[in-house]
Amino acid sequence: MNSIPMLDSDNVYQQIFNLTHEAIFIVENGTGNIVATNRTARLVYGYSEEEFLSMQSSCLSAEPEKSIEQGHKITDAKLARVPLRQHKKKTGEVFPVEVTAKSIFYNAIPAHILMI
Repeated sequence: MNSIPMLDSDNVYQQIFNLTHEAIFIVENGTGNIVATNRTARLVYGYSEEEFLSMQSSCLSAEPEKSIEQGHKITDAKLARVPLRQHKKKTGEVFPVEVTAKSIFYNAIPAHILMI
């Protein structure tokens, strides 16, 4: 008997989202509100899921003006890459990151996914 559970596609995507080693954020276009994060993001940045969901993505940046400007450029289906940006953890520690971003629809809301 096979003990591996059968997953529907939503569950498969949720598993991948939470098992990857990259910090992932889904951010609502226009507002910059964080609408979803994965386990790695919570571990790396030190915020709880509830804390993240009350934040804007620019709060993660040690360079918020640059991050907001870059966020406005993520408007099409192409991948956007930011080779170096400074982010900060809940503790205030600043660290370098590379960001890959792509426009998506999340629960029918225009958004973008950020992979750190």
